[in-house]
Amino acid sequence: MIRKALILVTSLAAISIGALAVMSFSCRSEFDCLDLADCVPMICTGTDSSTGESYVIEPHMYPEDYCVVEDAGAALWWKVTRSGLSAPSLPGVTMHHQEYAKGRRAYVYASRGECLWVQFTIRNPAGPAPVQSKKNFIAFSIERDGTDSRIYLSSYIDPQMCVDEYKSLCDAVATVDIVRVQLWLPFILFAAYPLTVLVTGIYRRRIRRKRNQCLKCAYDLTGNTSGICPECGDSV
Repeated sequence: MIRKALILVTSLAAISIGALAVMSFSCRSEFDCLDLADCVPMICTGTDSSTGESYVIEPHMYPEDYCVVEDAGAALWWKVTRSGLSAPSLPGVTMHHQEYAKGRRAYVYASRGECLWVQFTIRNPAGPAPVQSKKNFIAFSIERDGTDSRIYLSSYIDPQMCVDEYKSLCDAVATVDIVRVQLWLPFILFAAYPLTVLVTGIYRRRIRRKRNQCLKCAYDLTGNTSGICPECGDSV
């Protein structure tokens, strides 16, 4: 009973991982975008150089169906366009997105034959960039990267952008910690047991058939004419 349950569990796990590996190449995952209809416009003021009077800059009106990525840091790290007439996407599947406290957020992706756990930790834009590192193991790696070496928000700020977009850009400068796992490793680990049982079962049946033994219990059937194994009762 335990053996059958183990075969079932490992087979289902191997099939799931195999399907995920195929999807990591064949599918595309869109970035979450801001709902611009519900965004709060940023109130900005300017000063007339000739009169010295202050005036309010009209809020920006986005084109219909315009898309702005909610997590600008993720867009910067993946090197995709942050905004446009369609939601940017990347190859693979986004399986999980988690917002943590104190300016951290994490994603789990399956992309191009590997599973990635990626965590963004917000850092000071004027501070030092993280030291890039990478430790490679048999089928996985642990890395550290950054969304950009230095990003000065003033170069990104449009006085007419909405508050939500501005906050997204403020959170874009981040240290990125990545764990990459090649999907072939867990696939082989889970598929090994059911495949071994299948191959040994086929080989065992061939040997018992040649020796004129019961395929189920290996009882010697020489001279048996009843068509029933006297040991286990299985039909032969």
